[in-house]
Amino acid sequence: MTKNDGLAQFAADHAEWFARSAYLLTGDPERARDLAIGALVTTGRRWSMHRWNRPVEAVLSALYRAYLTTPAEPPAGFPLAGMSPLGRVAVVAQFHDSLDPQRAAQLVGTWMPGALHEETERVRVTHPHIFDLGEESTAGPRPHEATEAPGDSPWAAPWQADGLAAPPSPWTASPSPAPFTPSPALVRLAAELPAAVPVDVAQTAPRLVLRRRLVKRSVFTTLSLAGAGAFVAVTILALNAIADRADMAVQQADAPFSEPDLTPTELDPTPTTEDAQPERLPERLDEPISRAYQGFCNSDAPYDTRKPPECAQWRLVGKSGTEWRLDAAQTDKPHQGTYVPEVGVSQDGRRIAYLDNQNDYVVRDLATGKYKTFAIQLHGSDPEFVSSRNGRYFAVNFLQSGVDSPMLDFTKGTTTYGAWTMAITDDGKRVIDESMESEASSDTKIKLAGRRFRVDAEVGISGAALSPDGRTLAVADDERVITLDTRTGHVTRIRKLVDGDEEEIDQIERWLDADEVVVRTEDDEDAVSLVSVNVRTGKTRKLDADGLEYGDVLGAYAE
Repeated sequence: MTKNDGLAQFAADHAEWFARSAYLLTGDPERARDLAIGALVTTGRRWSMHRWNRPVEAVLSALYRAYLTTPAEPPAGFPLAGMSPLGRVAVVAQFHDSLDPQRAAQLVGTWMPGALHEETERVRVTHPHIFDLGEESTAGPRPHEATEAPGDSPWAAPWQADGLAAPPSPWTASPSPAPFTPSPALVRLAAELPAAVPVDVAQTAPRLVLRRRLVKRSVFTTLSLAGAGAFVAVTILALNAIADRADMAVQQADAPFSEPDLTPTELDPTPTTEDAQPERLPERLDEPISRAYQGFCNSDAPYDTRKPPECAQWRLVGKSGTEWRLDAAQTDKPHQGTYVPEVGVSQDGRRIAYLDNQNDYVVRDLATGKYKTFAIQLHGSDPEFVSSRNGRYFAVNFLQSGVDSPMLDFTKGTTTYGAWTMAITDDGKRVIDESMESEASSDTKIKLAGRRFRVDAEVGISGAALSPDGRTLAVADDERVITLDTRTGHVTRIRKLVDGDEEEIDQIERWLDADEVVVRTEDDEDAVSLVSVNVRTGKTRKLDADGLEYGDVLGAYAE
């Protein structure tokens, strides 16, 4: 399994619908092509997270928001000309893509359906022919109705491939039924898009995602071997130039694009490195860990992930800058998406969690050298660690399998089970992502200490963090930080932090104090920044990232 496993099949299955939606928004085949490709690439960059978490809606959301960021009036005479950009998106989302008003508002980014309703009513007055439902639509299945993938589809979930019933996970639940029937007028108009456009979209988007990962892998491999700063700089510039030329070739060529081979070819094929390796982690360590990252070897030669070579082992970086190898942990083959989690580090940097060589999930106290092992009943796929602020509790979430989330109490050595765990209080209470109460609901139920509230499922992807007093939960989507009152369940603040075109939120890291949340952001070149947002005032400030790079896990942090 790779991190873009099934992306090409997904694009082939849905490109026509995405391209037609883009055509209705732009009125121009070329602009529709670019918009649809961009939305698929945006989703494909995080395919391992979106794959079984409503991927169709992720693409539609990226498409709507990209269009609204740089809207342009369709050509004169196009039936959807003369509307506001938001009105055009509202009509397409509801009457072509068949989203109910609430879900459409969430995907567009308005959160409340009132604005879309007002725009829709204006369009009803100015463009009444669009709402003529007197004819039966001849369109195929709507994109979000295609979530029941055939068993042989490479992007099908395991329960689909095996013909089993899906587990009751809100991450894989279908959207609520749409109250509007697709408009035959819009369906006919969308069908005017030349057939070559969706074919081009389906072929191009996965290649762009693959090209990006190949370039990234080449850069990382080169960095691990480089001995001089000048050589590194020149190599990165050269690789970026290759990437830019590849982008231009893909976007401009009418003929099928042949992917350039960017994989290093002049390197030793064995997974070793000439650089000196850090010492192995001592039995006891009286120094907090500031960050962790997985080492890189000089080739993609296969190795046993349970017994990785030294160059591939996880590195722990202390506050002093000293590095140690965590030789007891399994590793993930670079960019191949195996079932190995990133190492978890407590916020004080004194405890680490990992999947060990014996296939056990363990938490290790660095100062004492003591280990505690999770009592795992059933292993799932795509595991992630989440911990309480004080490091006493660690949970493992299995993102793509619907398996229950085990939580270890390090003090007692006991393991308890629950649903997807978004955050943990210092006394062991979980913020739990529960199953939806009914299939008609498109929101995720969240439970904290017996209290329920609603929050869009999309925000859980970027992590969550509880405030020091446990009264506020901070979550995020690609652009915004959202806070919720854990006592009432109400959204208390929505703070737009970045421009999604140039930079996006990667994850919520933690709270600095009662008002400030630390957020990790990444730009198109995977440069990492730490930003503090004051959720009370909305003010933001850049923080010292302290050497944090793409893929690093943040440990102890202090300004």
